[in-house]
Amino acid sequence: MKTRIFDLPAIKNPLLAIGVALCGFVLVNLAFVLDALYQNALDAALGFFTRANLHEIWRGYSSFKHLSFLAIVLFTSWLIFRSKLKTFYKASFMFVPLSGIYAVIGMTYWRWYGADYFLGALFGLGALAYLYFTKKPWLYYFSLALVSLAMFLITYTGTDI
Repeated sequence: MKTRIFDLPAIKNPLLAIGVALCGFVLVNLAFVLDALYQNALDAALGFFTRANLHEIWRGYSSFKHLSFLAIVLFTSWLIFRSKLKTFYKASFMFVPLSGIYAVIGMTYWRWYGADYFLGALFGLGALAYLYFTKKPWLYYFSLALVSLAMFLITYTGTDI
């Protein structure tokens, strides 16, 4: 019996993990660029009709922009996770909604000491429970662990996104 080296789990699994991490990183950066473009387009469109600075008029306008983009990301994620794509692609894309949710938690609750950590941990544990009870493959757990760790370190070091 002839075995290909890339079929061995000791070789294949680390390569899959590296691939998911790299693709996920690219997708997250692309999503943040699209978020900036979306927010600029929204500012331009609403500014054209209102001729006013919405940040001065509506205190929650910035949050609205972030949450509306997150809603678009979550809807897109729902479509992708329901599709027949392979686990590798879904686990790679999973970086985007996880990063988006963690970023919104961090941007919303950074002023209340500990609240961002508590809500981030609560979200992470909820996502972990969902993966466990729906018996998802290990690449999903890897994505969750990597994004959670990265966003924790970003929050802990005070890095701006």
